[in-house]
Amino acid sequence: MGRHPTGYVCFTHGGRVFLNLTGEGREPAQTDAGRATLPETQVSDTGRYTLDGERLRVPTPWRVMPNRAARGEPRSIVTFARAHDE
Repeated sequence: MGRHPTGYVCFTHGGRVFLNLTGEGREPAQTDAGRATLPETQVSDTGRYTLDGERLRVPTPWRVMPNRAARGEPRSIVTFARAHDE
């Protein structure tokens, strides 16, 4: 996804999270072949989150990703760090 993915994340008071992230520099596809590779630079997920001091962790279950089935069963752990005013 690169060092600077973009997207949206929504945290509920009930401990659930919904997110949609796209890879750094992702551009609209112009061809069928390009459209076929777009899922490699996009992820959407939902699940529960946990707070751990200055970090918020969103782990996913181990699962086969339809667009990456050949890679086996990966797991994602998205971690957010608390920002501090300077």
